[in-house]
Amino acid sequence: MFLTRNSDQKWVYSFNPLTSTVKKLFHGYEENNLIPENLWNKITLLAYYGYNYDNHTDLSWYFITQFLIWKEVNPNWDIYFMDQRLREDITSKYEAEIQELYNLISNHNTPLMLDKYNYQVLINESIHLTDPNLSKFNIKSSDNIEYNIQENSVTINPIDFGLYEIEFYKNFDYYQDNPILYVNNQDLIMAVGKLPNISTKININIHAGKIYVQSPYIHYIYQIYDQENNLIEEIITDENGFAESNYLPNYGNYYLLNPNHEQYQFTITEDNLNQLIIINNNEDKKQQEEIIPVEIVNSKQNEIKEENIKNDIEYLEIKVPITEKNIFKPYKYQEYLIPKYYEKKKKR
Repeated sequence: MFLTRNSDQKWVYSFNPLTSTVKKLFHGYEENNLIPENLWNKITLLAYYGYNYDNHTDLSWYFITQFLIWKEVNPNWDIYFMDQRLREDITSKYEAEIQELYNLISNHNTPLMLDKYNYQVLINESIHLTDPNLSKFNIKSSDNIEYNIQENSVTINPIDFGLYEIEFYKNFDYYQDNPILYVNNQDLIMAVGKLPNISTKININIHAGKIYVQSPYIHYIYQIYDQENNLIEEIITDENGFAESNYLPNYGNYYLLNPNHEQYQFTITEDNLNQLIIINNNEDKKQQEEIIPVEIVNSKQNEIKEENIKNDIEYLEIKVPITEKNIFKPYKYQEYLIPKYYEKKKKR
């Protein structure tokens, strides 16, 4: 029995083998509220992946799809294909098609299994993602993200700073309309339709690195401001006088502000993304002299010495190369440090 819709001769599926095909059978429809949701979802998947999907164009796929829908609606019924001449069950003849249809359904909701869904990325870094199902997904992103897909992997390259979202999605719009359920008394008939999309989203924060502060004071609060005097965050030194910031949003000039309103300037550039700032103890302003001892780490001689520096130099900034995302304290890893200090403007 091959059922079609009167209006356009589009094929439909019955929920009951005993459905009678009388004139004006399909006189109205309702959204899915007459059968359990899980049953409706299973049937719409069978209809979608069944007859006319991809290479399922042979008419036998219609009868296989209808057969499986009846088995889902009436699990206690003994339903099978029968050879009318020999009066015997020939369902096994369609085992391969039935298994293919069930495989398509079981893989329908397979998501991307990523290690994480939120990424913190330096402006000059890339993200590499791999998943066995990635080739089945499309990608949607902003113009500030470039990506390159190769089979089941994708490389994502940031272009500009900011927080971005990338969506991996699968469209199931093989048909234009949604599935329709037709009702005629106790008879239910459905027309195949498109399915909701499936998507996986990741968030990417493209940033300019961090700063690390070594201070002589423990449990001490430093505020980080940008060049427009916007507060970025507060950091607190630990029991060793060490503090680590969150990710800075952009290149540019920044400064630290301590509780005494003293400023410590630093600059983030393309070549200087992560910095270690060492702050010396010069709070005794009453006894402060023109000569202030400042610790300089000598990378060649591996020693600490004093330099005569005018009192408008209040801090020392030391650049640290990135080594596997670990930033080490200077007194332990002096050989990695590059000495450099900057002059700071006097307070007004």
